[in-house]
Amino acid sequence: MTDHTTRNREEQPVAALAEIFLRSAGNLFDLQVSAARAVLRTQGRVSGLFGFPHWTALYGAESAHQISELVAAGTDQAVKFVRQTSDTLIQLQEAVNQHVARQTGELASELRAGNEEFGRRLERYADESRRAARQTNEAILHSGGFEGTRAKQPA
Repeated sequence: MTDHTTRNREEQPVAALAEIFLRSAGNLFDLQVSAARAVLRTQGRVSGLFGFPHWTALYGAESAHQISELVAAGTDQAVKFVRQTSDTLIQLQEAVNQHVARQTGELASELRAGNEEFGRRLERYADESRRAARQTNEAILHSGGFEGTRAKQPA
């Protein structure tokens, strides 16, 4: 794993918060199941006093242990899923960042090459314009166009 990935994982408070939330929810659910089991056991004892069948064995230690294990396993799976999702998102973010950086570099290179080509063409056009202006001046001077106009002007 790269340093960038490690930094991103450490900077993922949402994933850590989700893990805390899931573990707390699992503990809260386990607590509620224990409270419900205690209430049902008490009701079972009270109904036994009135001659109803005794069914408190359904809410014994073994079933409580199984429910706790089920809740813990579910919580662990949810936390594992959140971690995997976070890792996948980090990898996706790095891949997108690399792609954007590569595309940006290519675009910058193309723009640089385009600017250089534009500069070369501009320089060529400027040279051609200067050469055309010189040729026009020389043609005018050789044809006597300026000399004739100077002679006609009053002194």
